[in-house]
Amino acid sequence: MLVYDDIADNKVVIYDKGVEVPEYSVTEEEFRASYRQGGEKVYPLQWKEPLRSECEHFLDCIRTGAPSRSSGEEGLRVVQILETAQRSLVNGGCELIVEF
Repeated sequence: MLVYDDIADNKVVIYDKGVEVPEYSVTEEEFRASYRQGGEKVYPLQWKEPLRSECEHFLDCIRTGAPSRSSGEEGLRVVQILETAQRSLVNGGCELIVEF
């Protein structure tokens, strides 16, 4: 299990949790699943201001001519999805098809 907590010092913590299921049991009474509650590991994550990272990436693309991680086409798709979600919300949450 992975937990991300944006306001904690340890933003990403990985927990060793799971369910052990017996290979074979004939009856319901024989079936005994057991829960595994193992240790936890903090995943090191160096915080960096998101807008700064975005601007640095944009400048690097201009300097090197490398393609951007997100294109104008992707931005357009995001806007189309948000507009469709808004129309659905206004219409009581009805299912709509996103038009690309």
